[in-house]
Amino acid sequence: MRWVRRRRSGTQAFWACHRRAFEHFGGVPGSIVYDRTKTVVRRHVAPGKAVPLHPEAVAFAGHYDFGIDVLAAYRPTGKGRVERQVSIVRDHVLAGRSFASLDELDHAFLRWPDPGWW
Repeated sequence: MRWVRRRRSGTQAFWACHRRAFEHFGGVPGSIVYDRTKTVVRRHVAPGKAVPLHPEAVAFAGHYDFGIDVLAAYRPTGKGRVERQVSIVRDHVLAGRSFASLDELDHAFLRWPDPGWW
């Protein structure tokens, strides 16, 4: 199971990583927060306007029954909700470690989070 690995970019790889994460964690969250990525947001609009979502993102979220929460433009307070996840991974999975291969890195992620972590 390689939900971390992303050898190719693009919508198929993006959604494949989501599916692998859902399998790994044993379920789907009620909503997922996105930082206005082009894979989810069809185009950027002025603050206060409805964000048009990419049809593939809407279909994927509908299929897996989760809500899409897109951060508002020019609202740095919301950005921490997304960026904090980067430091959590860095501090709990990657800190002080080096990996000889992608398989070794994948294995480290499969052991995380430790059930006692939450």
